[in-house]
Amino acid sequence: MEENNIQETQHRDAQQMRVDEFAAMLGQVRQGNKDLASQVLNALLEDGDLQGKFLDMLEAEDKQWLLALDNLKADCIVLAGMYREKYRYYDELFTDEDTGEEVVIERTELVEGTSWFERDKNEARALYGKICAADLPDADVRMVVDWVDATPFNEMAIVEKKKRQMEEQVPAYELGLSPLYGWICEVLGDAYYYGEEHCGYYIDIAKAREYYAKAQEIKHATGDETFMLWGNPMEDFDEKDWEDYERCSLTCHYSLSGPAQVLDKVRATIDKLTEKYGMPGNEFGRYVPTPILLQVLLGIKSKAPNYWGNLLFMEDQPDGTLSLTMEVEQTYVWPHVLEQGFPGIEVETEKE
Repeated sequence: MEENNIQETQHRDAQQMRVDEFAAMLGQVRQGNKDLASQVLNALLEDGDLQGKFLDMLEAEDKQWLLALDNLKADCIVLAGMYREKYRYYDELFTDEDTGEEVVIERTELVEGTSWFERDKNEARALYGKICAADLPDADVRMVVDWVDATPFNEMAIVEKKKRQMEEQVPAYELGLSPLYGWICEVLGDAYYYGEEHCGYYIDIAKAREYYAKAQEIKHATGDETFMLWGNPMEDFDEKDWEDYERCSLTCHYSLSGPAQVLDKVRATIDKLTEKYGMPGNEFGRYVPTPILLQVLLGIKSKAPNYWGNLLFMEDQPDGTLSLTMEVEQTYVWPHVLEQGFPGIEVETEKE
């Protein structure tokens, strides 16, 4: 036991030494030492136990030198840093009841309401556009997608772009031996299996099955262990399980704002759907099935329980907004459906 404690102490001391070294280099970069900037950037990108600590040392002043590098990876850090919250690290000392020895445990605590950098929506959009427009080397694709995934922006646009490039430029037999293409297929399978509604991907079991099968074929052909780590989710999937899904409907109010002509289109569309599929004049609600709304607005047919529910009421508000009351299984889905179906509106959510 004592030997284990010694090893743990040595490991902790070695890590603290690296943290101190990084802090010293970061301080020099802040003072204008450009020669160390790339070394600090590499440490920030290093995927390991200390990456989180390094990143949480970033302050508002670091945005300037990161952007000055004109480096796509640095841009990713700045973009993610506008949205990712900081963590606080501290040691806690307690006594082992069995041995009586004092043991140090490192704790991690989320500091709510913080971020690495101040959020600037225009700057964030510009950085996202620059990242999407870049011709990414294959080795950087997964890293860039991970960074963008930490933001509200559409990381799947980067995945789709690389997929198109590979299908246009790489022979089919080489695609079947490409771990990157296998990973892309897995990511698309996940998007259709779990739903990435904010990116425009709604649950579609047929497409999920198709992409997972491609990914699995590539994994078998290459023996690569960097994707499909948990196997193919479709192997145990049965749509009949949805018949036994235990419903947990939530009543939710969505406030729609935007140009008057777009709001008029919303009103007209929902009135038509009420006449055809709902219950016009019913004081308890219109009861337009939400799967119908999904199909009409986006052309998507899905039996997934995530999209079950009913549109109940539509009301004009004194402030010029339009209020929709819906009973839904997943509240986060419908702002994306409405904003994608009626370009130009903004939707705010308020649960009952």
